Amino acid sequence: MGALCTLFLLSSKGHAGAIFATDRGVRPMGRAGAFVAGADDGQSVWMNPAGLSDAGSTLSIDAAVVMAPITYTRQSETRDADGVRRTGEFPAVTGSTAFVPIPSIVYTKVLSSKWTGALSLVIPYGPPRTFPATVNGQPAPQRYAEISAEGSALVILGGHASYKCSESFRIGAGLQVMVGTIKDKTVLQASLPDRLIAAPEAPDFDAAVSFSMGPIVSPSANAGAIWVPSDHFRFGASVQGPFYMYAPATISSVLPSSAVMRGGYQSGESATVSTWLPPSVRAGLEYRTVASGTGLRVEGTWVREFGSVFATTTVTPNNITINNLPVLPSPLPVPPVTVRNNTLDTDSFRLGAEYTHVAEAEGGTGTWQLRGGAQYNTRGVENKHTSVRIYGPEHVLVTLGVGYQVSRKITLDLMYAKALSYSLVVAPGEAAVAAETILGGNPTMREAHNGGKYEASLDVLGLGLRYAL
Repeated sequence: MGALCTLFLLSSKGHAGAIFATDRGVRPMGRAGAFVAGADDGQSVWMNPAGLSDAGSTLSIDAAVVMAPITYTRQSETRDADGVRRTGEFPAVTGSTAFVPIPSIVYTKVLSSKWTGALSLVIPYGPPRTFPATVNGQPAPQRYAEISAEGSALVILGGHASYKCSESFRIGAGLQVMVGTIKDKTVLQASLPDRLIAAPEAPDFDAAVSFSMGPIVSPSANAGAIWVPSDHFRFGASVQGPFYMYAPATISSVLPSSAVMRGGYQSGESATVSTWLPPSVRAGLEYRTVASGTGLRVEGTWVREFGSVFATTTVTPNNITINNLPVLPSPLPVPPVTVRNNTLDTDSFRLGAEYTHVAEAEGGTGTWQLRGGAQYNTRGVENKHTSVRIYGPEHVLVTLGVGYQVSRKITLDLMYAKALSYSLVVAPGEAAVAAETILGGNPTMREAHNGGKYEASLDVLGLGLRYAL
């Protein structure tokens, strides 16, 4: 019964390998996220807080739409009476993300010749996907991985400060707290692996489970430094601490309709969930043709995300029991469970450029900035552990961006990013993600459900506004 609680995994992703879709910020992502050494506006609160020393007093507002659908065609491998292995294919199913802008707000204030402060509200680029529960009137083939994470929301609030030690050196740091809720719907199985009472995925042995975690209040911190040895070069480095998530949760289920489980019911819904969201380190080198104003800026950046920190999640029920099952003792307590997410540490190598053309008009009105870049990201989860829930293939992300100063105080930014080679195939013979069971007992081999073709795409479109106070 312990696996009744194993539905919790953060939904859909890429940055951190398999946690969030991409890095964030309209202007930084216009440069493919190569914005660590060159950080100099409100988005420094996320990329490198030392860059706040060059941000001035501003209000930055931006929003991005992340489109990350997956069409999954499940494949399974069977062996006939003659021992011949055959591959069967299920109907394709598509999981979509809602067309909802993901906003951020950053307020920066010059406090003195040395100090700059900032307040921020940031939402990671990681929208939940929703899949159908049925396809052609039959249970959907991906139901044991994900039905829906709709209603999940995570927001990071922060207070930050930077100190300009000299003209050539800046440092910065911030305190953050992640707040919000995580919701999830999925299906578990009650059929025994050895086919004693039914086929492994008999629909009348499906148990529909709904999960809600929150309120989440998870603190963290980040810090960074920028060194400017000359007018042409800047070195930057920053570190983002982990977020430790420990929060109450409620779990409810609809037990299978099979006759051998008819009449059973769940008592109690309370649980606690704990997991870590990964820390990261960033380092970058930027070259500028001139110190400021008109000119070209090119930055190379490396980002290491310690995704293995999210490799497990612990669910601890608080007196949840299953009662009145005809073939099992009653009440049957649900024990603590550790869910294995199998996420990996990832590396991201980024190259981004920004060209600024300063208009002759007074105040620079009409100034243009053109941006572009690319990043290569290692995979966040091995193929054999990939599913529609945890998805983070090796890929290249290309980006374009533009900024335009429409008045002395207002600058608009636009960004588009697209992932290349974002699809993959998990051979049925290598698939290793099995349907969780609501029946406990000694560990046994269960049939994997994650084999097949994943036809996925990732597009991000963002719009931002910077207002000089």
